[in-house]
Amino acid sequence: MIRALWIVAYFALLCAVPLQIFKTTQFIDQHKPRILTTPSGLALIPLTFNVPAHAIYLKPYSGAAAETGELKHVQALLPVYAAAFFFWFTGLFLYIFSRVRRLERAYILFSAFVAAYLLLFLDFFTQRFTGNFFLSYNIIVIAPFLYLYRSVYELETRGFIYPVIIGAGVAVFFLLPVKSASDEILFVEVLGGVFFFVFLYCAYLFAWSERSRDRTQWSRKLWAGRIFNLSLIFAVALPPAFFFMLYYTPVRIDINYNALFFLPALFPIIFLTLSLRWGLVSFHVPISLMAVRFMYFAFFGFLYWFTIGFSLGEIYQSETTRLGHFWILGLFLLLIDPFRTALLASLDSYTSARRKILDAFLLQSSQQIANPRRVNHFIDRLAASLSEGLGTSWTKVIMSRDLFLNWDTDSDKVVYLPPDDPFWSQSRSRFSRGKYPVLTRTFIGPVRDFLQGHGGYLAVTMGKFKAGILIPERRENTPYYNEDIRFLRQIAREAEILIQNYLFLIENVKLKRRERELADNARIQRRIIPGFREFERFSFWSYSHAYESVTGDYIDLIETEPGTYVVLLGDVSGHGISSGYLVSFARAYLRGALIDRKEKLAPAIGGLNAYLAENYRGNEFITLFALQMRFAAEKTELSYVNAGQHPALLYQGGRLTELEDSQRLLGVTQNQYTESRLELAPDAARLILYSDGAFDVFNKSGKLLGQKKFFDWVESSLDKAAPDQLAFLRQRIESYTGSGDESDDLALIIIQTR
Repeated sequence: MIRALWIVAYFALLCAVPLQIFKTTQFIDQHKPRILTTPSGLALIPLTFNVPAHAIYLKPYSGAAAETGELKHVQALLPVYAAAFFFWFTGLFLYIFSRVRRLERAYILFSAFVAAYLLLFLDFFTQRFTGNFFLSYNIIVIAPFLYLYRSVYELETRGFIYPVIIGAGVAVFFLLPVKSASDEILFVEVLGGVFFFVFLYCAYLFAWSERSRDRTQWSRKLWAGRIFNLSLIFAVALPPAFFFMLYYTPVRIDINYNALFFLPALFPIIFLTLSLRWGLVSFHVPISLMAVRFMYFAFFGFLYWFTIGFSLGEIYQSETTRLGHFWILGLFLLLIDPFRTALLASLDSYTSARRKILDAFLLQSSQQIANPRRVNHFIDRLAASLSEGLGTSWTKVIMSRDLFLNWDTDSDKVVYLPPDDPFWSQSRSRFSRGKYPVLTRTFIGPVRDFLQGHGGYLAVTMGKFKAGILIPERRENTPYYNEDIRFLRQIAREAEILIQNYLFLIENVKLKRRERELADNARIQRRIIPGFREFERFSFWSYSHAYESVTGDYIDLIETEPGTYVVLLGDVSGHGISSGYLVSFARAYLRGALIDRKEKLAPAIGGLNAYLAENYRGNEFITLFALQMRFAAEKTELSYVNAGQHPALLYQGGRLTELEDSQRLLGVTQNQYTESRLELAPDAARLILYSDGAFDVFNKSGKLLGQKKFFDWVESSLDKAAPDQLAFLRQRIESYTGSGDESDDLALIIIQTR
């Protein structure tokens, strides 16, 4: 509701301006006055250069009408409209972009009152629709002025003062009717006295604040606040000063003095310029320095126009007048131009300071990047550079906990967020595709909650990572400019590159460590995997090739008791070092069960399955073919447990058969296993065990080898000796892949009985 009232009020003022201009122009065209006077005929605003010599400010005047070509009402009244525009513009600008606190609210209220005051001022000298209300309004406008002035010093509101002032203004309107020139002069004298006491009150507050500024919060403000305070004191000193100058020392009417009507416009320009450059007002959104430059050029441009421009209008007059104007202009430029040059140099040096800090940050960060363990130093350097460059008391890095794995820090410069925090999604969802969105307190939802919860003013998030930079309000309450945002984005861009390099280095270190671990485990596996073994009743050959350095295939040969041997061929899910660890565990478990605890084959495998199912819950599993050979004097007994592995091949008497009995693989659910038994004939036999890497391979065209093709190779090589057959199968598989790189771990076992 309040927001709607403010918008309606400012919109009404905007609509009143063209209406007032139209009515004023209509009045001047109809009456063609040389001078605009009060209702009682007191002269005040000249409209032509050829004003009669007897025309004096605040004296009765009833001269002849001017010729049409001599009227200069547009030039003459432009300072008043300019002042109204600047009050209206700065009030609306602060209302939209600033963080509306008491000071901003007081200025917005004051600017609306003053804009209306200037329009009533012109109406009082032209159409007079509002009658003498303008005179009492001079007292009413003191109320928002005092509210603004007390807000500057953060003093108590004391709301009873303002209704009293407004009531006094309304009472004057009814109790002190102004009907003659003497009444108008009396009212001006009373008004001068009122403003004089207001001036004394404001001067007292200023002196009091300067005396106690070391003990109050105001001492932490910038000197910009003092400039504005002095300008306000000067504002309330103007009415009695003008009255004293114009009434007690009569001054001849001159259109060039109309430039003095521009003086009220200095106060909104000073207020907004100080706010944009030196932080008198805190803004919600980063403001561009172009806005500061606009106010800068508006300030000096209008100042030049309403002094030099008006003076140039009389250059054609006498030499004495012309020389006087040149002296005034020279003195004006001598006083103003150094200040203008200093302000412009301050604006131009603003971004160059950021550039130096950025270069220093990049130089120091590039020296740290070679060591991934110094990522915490990099973050400290990043935060320190931003704090220095932006003038903040602290800066923090927002980071997802999964950005740097196995890395944590207790640094107060890091704010951790879960990877699934809604902050990350919202910081990207409201922006078009692009990097480094800037989030401010005007944002809503998780972003606003996060900023307020951590004392942040704005955040810049990165594009590739769940990371960003958290910035608080600046010291001395200065605002952020778009140039600061460009600096932040550039820092974020460089930080993202450095983080990417850190992650690369960290991953490279991890990769090298992993490669060393894989190589060590591969060497251990090669030592423990049996190759060729020769026994009295059989010979054993095996071949193992890892998809990575460490194989997930399990090959073992165990003598459980004299004349009894167990051959194991298994395949662990996955590849690499984790599979290698599981192979080592399975090997240790089964050797302990079969050798140390003297368990039978089926219970031993059942125990391994129970352990895997309970601890891995189906996330890791093993397929295993366990073959037990018991050699007696006249016979050979085989028993086997096939836990989800491919069936072994038995070749005897010119016939190739599959040992087809199969049971559930290991590690999925609790399960009991049974042994399958058979007895071999007295003649020689050959057993072939293989993993899925024997046929689950692809050629360069992406075609799968397949089990049928592999069996064809086995059948075609049965007439070869066992080691030759093993070499033949290995060579065919490697030739099929074209490079010898199988798509899975490969394991082959051939057993030749006698």
